[in-house]
Amino acid sequence: MFNIKNIVKFLVIALLVTGSIYSNWPHDDFKKRRNKMEKYRTWKMTKYLDLTTEQSQQFFPRLNRFEKKMEKKHKEIWHLVDKIDKKLKQEDFSPTEKDYRQYLENYMQIEEDKLELRKQFLKDIDDILNTEQKIKLLIFDDKFKHDIMKKLRDKHFDHDDEKERE
Repeated sequence: MFNIKNIVKFLVIALLVTGSIYSNWPHDDFKKRRNKMEKYRTWKMTKYLDLTTEQSQQFFPRLNRFEKKMEKKHKEIWHLVDKIDKKLKQEDFSPTEKDYRQYLENYMQIEEDKLELRKQFLKDIDDILNTEQKIKLLIFDDKFKHDIMKKLRDKHFDHDDEKERE
């Protein structure tokens, strides 16, 4: 009835199921935090740009498509930087001036591609945003990131101050 073989099978299956459930928790938590942050960003952007409902309905799908394209370019940069870093760490690799120039050229090409994507995006939203809103959009992300970092820093320092008082 309860032989060792069945108990071992049960334990292995239980461990696999439990492991797969727990392995997704931090990732799921990250997804939830990221989703919450994106909603907050969208709300702040809507408010900052003073978007109407109609503008929002047209603007955000285009923004999402643009951001997906930019994310691909960011990943290209990360892969390139990782590739260069690994090459430079190889003991038997002696890069030439030509190698360095090629790395720079590849990097700069991706940056140029990103700039072109930004320019095209601004043209693509001409029918949605007025000039003032576009200017606000250009500065929004830096302003938003700065505000978030300030809030995190203030929260961190407030927490540290509480510890020192104890």
